[in-house]
Amino acid sequence: MIAGSVDCATAQAVRAYNQSQLAPKRSAALASDAHNSRSTLAYQNLVDQLQSFADRITTPDIRAKADTVVAINRDMFDHWKRWLAESQSDSTVSGVPTDSDRLYVHEFTEEARKLKIVDAELEKDCPA
Repeated sequence: MIAGSVDCATAQAVRAYNQSQLAPKRSAALASDAHNSRSTLAYQNLVDQLQSFADRITTPDIRAKADTVVAINRDMFDHWKRWLAESQSDSTVSGVPTDSDRLYVHEFTEEARKLKIVDAELEKDCPA
């Protein structure tokens, strides 16, 4: 196998892992409950595993895109941690979304849009 094909196989692993893990993390992240420490650990493991995949890629263009996937997931994780801290300190329990809730949804939507774009770029560079 040439380096590019090895890097493409790793890029495909980044895409597959991200897609398979992100939906459960989204669900867990949207639920502020007693399992937040498990959700935090799971999200950190997601970011760490994606970084591990990216670190193995040597083709500059593919590596940059894999690093972007990692960075976006790290940003999503940071947004979630901030939202979690704010939602736990919010004393209102009216069921009405707070400014923090709206900001989190907006940030998450933007990051998900960016992920979709970079995922399509990786798929174009390294089709399955």
